[in-house]
Amino acid sequence: MDKPPDACAEVSDEEELEPTSTKAQKNKRTKRIDACAEVSDEKELEPTSTKAQKNKLTKRTDACAEVSDEEELEPTSTKAQKNKRTKRIDACAEVSDEEELEPTSTKAQKNKRTKRTDGEYN
Repeated sequence: MDKPPDACAEVSDEEELEPTSTKAQKNKRTKRIDACAEVSDEKELEPTSTKAQKNKLTKRTDACAEVSDEEELEPTSTKAQKNKRTKRIDACAEVSDEEELEPTSTKAQKNKRTKRTDGEYN
């Protein structure tokens, strides 16, 4: 399964922040780069990977792409918009930091993980 290179490229090609950038903007950019790097550095799935593992990788890459493709927030953005965006960044980091599910994982463990990630996508 190929990973979309665009998500990482867009973040790393991003223009340098202006000296007038706020601390919040700099932190936001750092989180995007970190989330993207974790996804792109991940090992390729082996041919023996389970469908659940492949789906997990796809969700992880999609979460990162969603974050890095998003337009920059304007200074007039509402608190609700900023919170929504922060949740998306956190979802990407949470998913990419999470350990791989073992083939012996219980259905309850898999369901718990799905709820955690799906809740952040809406």
